Amino acid sequence: MTIVGVYLILDFDFTIFGLDDALLLVTAARMGLIPRFRRRLDMVEQRTLITSGAIFLWNEEESSMKRWTDGFPWSPSRIQHKFLVFCLFFVLGI
Repeated sequence: MTIVGVYLILDFDFTIFGLDDALLLVTAARMGLIPRFRRRLDMVEQRTLITSGAIFLWNEEESSMKRWTDGFPWSPSRIQHKFLVFCLFFVLGI
């Protein structure tokens, strides 16, 4: 386990395959077993913490965050099964 700012980066991989996996993470966060974000990331945290497959959990009431914003260009959301899925746009230098 590594401490970055006030957040913990857990040294394990977790893939969400379905609703049960997502509910497991939400329940663990509610119980305090895994960390949840309580504020927006600063620029340094954005560059170091946002990686492919990263999962961020937060409570709207305690964090005052209604939606995630990180400065990256994301596609409009698409519904896939019971999830909202976003794709990161890459800007190619010409």
